[in-house]
Amino acid sequence: MRNILSICANPLKVIFLTFIASAVLSSCASTIKTRSVTTAEILHGGIIHKPVVADLAVSDTKVQGTSSGPYSQLEMLKNEAVTEALTKAGNADVLVEPNFSISIRGKYAQVEVSGYPATYKNFRSMEDDDKSWLDYVSEIHRIKSYDTTKKRTATSSEKKSGLFGF
Repeated sequence: MRNILSICANPLKVIFLTFIASAVLSSCASTIKTRSVTTAEILHGGIIHKPVVADLAVSDTKVQGTSSGPYSQLEMLKNEAVTEALTKAGNADVLVEPNFSISIRGKYAQVEVSGYPATYKNFRSMEDDDKSWLDYVSEIHRIKSYDTTKKRTATSSEKKSGLFGF
């Protein structure tokens, strides 16, 4: 009993013992939550899914967006410009017929985009009318298109003899 009274007489010992006791009595407990997930691939035969189609409501007013930064991140800058344009349009879903204007100064680029904002509406399961329309659109996209933004490079035989064979 005497040892307990001598400990209580020293205030520093009381504070220290109180701290140790509270730390031991209120020990930390960690909770681990786990979940198991089973997935099946939709495209490779695991699940048969009826296609969903939607209408696209396109605005007749163009919107613009800009972004600037390092030229090495040009694709990201294009995405940021499109995001700004869609946000200006009231959070539209897609920009139809985007037209990009890119200015390059040294290592930096400024991207400007303009296009028509559109939103998806009337989501529904695909019906026969939709299938005939999608077949028509697929046929149109099979027509070869040319990328006018790529620069033409000469082949090795053209480099030796010139572009016109001289």
